[in-house]
Amino acid sequence: MIRKIRKIAAAACAAASLGAFMLSSCSTQSPTATGARSESAAVNSGIVRIVNPPDSSFINLGDTVGIQALVGDSTGSAWRGTVSFYLNGALVGKAAAVPYTYIWKTSTQGSFAIMAVAKPLSGKADTAASINVTVGIRHYPPMVWISQPMNGDVVFRGDTVKISASAWPVDSSPKGGISRVLFSVNGIPIGVDSITPYECSWINTAVGVFAVTAKAIGFNGDTGISAPDTVTSLEGFIRLSAPRDSQVFQVGDSVIIAAKAGGVRFHTIRNVMVYRNNALIATLTTAPYQYTWKNAAQGDYRIKAIAVDAKGMQDTSNTVRISILRIPPTVYISEPADNAMVKVGSSITISAWAYAPDSGSGSISSVKFYRNGRLLTTDYTAPYSYTWTNAQLGVYTLTAVAANSRGVLGYSNSVKVSVLSKIPTIAVTAPANGDSFPPTAQIPVQTSLTDLSGVKYVAFVIDSQNFAGQDSSVPYTTAITGLTPGYHTISAVAVTRSGVRYSSNPVYIFVKDYVLPSVSMARPTDGSSFTRPQSIALQAAASSVNGPIQYVQFFLETGASGVDTTHPGIDTASQVFLGIDSTSPYAYTWVRPPRGSYTLRASAIDSYGVMGWSQNVRITVR
Repeated sequence: MIRKIRKIAAAACAAASLGAFMLSSCSTQSPTATGARSESAAVNSGIVRIVNPPDSSFINLGDTVGIQALVGDSTGSAWRGTVSFYLNGALVGKAAAVPYTYIWKTSTQGSFAIMAVAKPLSGKADTAASINVTVGIRHYPPMVWISQPMNGDVVFRGDTVKISASAWPVDSSPKGGISRVLFSVNGIPIGVDSITPYECSWINTAVGVFAVTAKAIGFNGDTGISAPDTVTSLEGFIRLSAPRDSQVFQVGDSVIIAAKAGGVRFHTIRNVMVYRNNALIATLTTAPYQYTWKNAAQGDYRIKAIAVDAKGMQDTSNTVRISILRIPPTVYISEPADNAMVKVGSSITISAWAYAPDSGSGSISSVKFYRNGRLLTTDYTAPYSYTWTNAQLGVYTLTAVAANSRGVLGYSNSVKVSVLSKIPTIAVTAPANGDSFPPTAQIPVQTSLTDLSGVKYVAFVIDSQNFAGQDSSVPYTTAITGLTPGYHTISAVAVTRSGVRYSSNPVYIFVKDYVLPSVSMARPTDGSSFTRPQSIALQAAASSVNGPIQYVQFFLETGASGVDTTHPGIDTASQVFLGIDSTSPYAYTWVRPPRGSYTLRASAIDSYGVMGWSQNVRITVR
């Protein structure tokens, strides 16, 4: 493949007298004076690799993908040349400057082979790399869950059981709504509902354990299946439906005790007796059999019920164990912030908020403030605060303890405060606020610290929460890649050997989508005719919303096109480089071209390395 490409390129350079030309590949050299073409010093051929998208990745149909290639060599010499990009063997774009990128707007589903071919200016062998990706429609099945009956519920044979389900279309597209919900018991369909709330009735005719499920079907055909809720069906029994076994309540709560009694085994229910730790606490004579135990005291309890029918037959329910606990108050130090730094001699306000989770826990009676475990003060009224005056050098840990009216204690978070003679600072010096970058850019981040002594490392954070690496040596830098289009913040956090942390102010940057530069051939006009040995003035206009135009190149397209049968995926069409200009108006003089019919074209590279192409201009030299 490499030998064939090189042969084609050599043939294209000698094809000036062959007539018609077409686009295939481009080569790039340093800008020179208008109309001139200089030969650059030979550099080593690079090894090309595709770094985005990942091999074997899935791309959602309609997404815009930046196909990016990196070119490097073993000697570290600066590689110069052009990278051509192919999709399933068809040439789709070229890049002549870093970053070597082609922007692909996906419009067709299927499997695609992406190939990048690096053509160096040195004339050395080309290199190629390829990956495979799949383009399709990403499906998000709807979510669905059973809301009634609940997992573990008990029913009796002969009951009509109401089954309810909730469904949510994860796909927010117009075709992503819920079409209908199908209900099944032990895998057997029992009903369908297309209107929310999704419900059906199950007439239970058997005894046993049943799995109730629901299947949500979207308008786009996607389906989601709920987790099964297990329901036990009994012949005739009494069963506690509330509270649940091992349930925990707070002191002072009202505990609802509910029992279900009936079924073909029983005659008419005369009463249901409720027991707590084997002591009768209520006798219920009418359904629903429910009792409310108010102001529950702390402790562990066993709850059961006994049903008695009209003929005196008795049945005892399951036993449920519950716990009533004292819930401590919640207290949190809101000021100062953790890892705060203050100057020696300063006054520090310590503030905390506290609350009791429920009435059973009582109200807040006091908040105590501690410094390194030693009591500073006790505050009895909200807002709870203390002013620490004339702070001395050192690292301190602040805590607070809240007490409620029942004497239950709650403990706060710990806050570390460093009192220093000089407050160190850190700043992100690069990039600058408001800088813009392409999505594939590697963004260098630099910092400046006022005090380097004791710094263990500097961590870098994106958007206040995403760790982006750390550096443990001066000058504390990093490089960030892979940011999505949009606004982002970059901040740095210095961490000292003593554990003190201090952060920079965030720097705001903008990652913008690529827009291809606009290029137009101004001279000659399409259809122009020239007489040999006349020289032809070429001129193009170019602009880019991404940034300034770096240079414009002029090309002659050969008429040879086709597919390399030896190495499938390589287009044998080639392109002859004519000249380059880095200043507007972008121009080149093609000196005394031979007779023939030609197709001319120009490309523009902007400051982000994005390439745009002009229209074709066809001329004749007689």
